Order: sequence, then C-alpha cells, then structure tokens
Amino acid sequence: MAELIDHHCPDATCPTCGHHVNGALGMTGTEPPAPGDISVCIKCASIAIYADTLALRLPSESDWEDTPPQILADLRRAQEMVMSLPND
Repeated sequence: MAELIDHHCPDATCPTCGHHVNGALGMTGTEPPAPGDISVCIKCASIAIYADTLALRLPSESDWEDTPPQILADLRRAQEMVMSLPND
C-alpha cells in the first residue's frame, strides 16, 4: 500500500452510518478526492463513491465492473484496518 496523503475535502456524510466526513487519506496519489473515487468510512468501514458534487454515495454494480483486482484487495485491507481501530 502506498504512503497515505491527508486531504481536506468538502463536507460529506457516509451513506451507510451517517458519519461526518471532511477529509480523506489518499492511497494512490497526491491528488484530493475526485468524482468516481472510492472511499472507506473511518467509522463503519463501508465503501462509498465520490459523486460529481463530492458527496458520498453507495456504490452500484456498475462501479465494480472495471475495478482491477489489486484495487479490490487494497479496499479489503483498508476495511480491515478500519475495523481493527479502537471503537470510540
């Protein structure tokens, strides 16, 4: 997994648990989140997609069609890391 880069991003809400999000850790580059990028919630570990407005939405089946296996493996590892964090 690449070095994590901290980014400020517009206020958003996890579509699964409602957690307030205003930052992101980039795993694949130095650019802040963009429409279509994937997010893992730091609170519930669910996966969301950044919409055109940078709001977070649940992924659809079509979001996964061209996702490389390595990205899916990285997402699973990120979810496992979140789930291993202490629950505050």
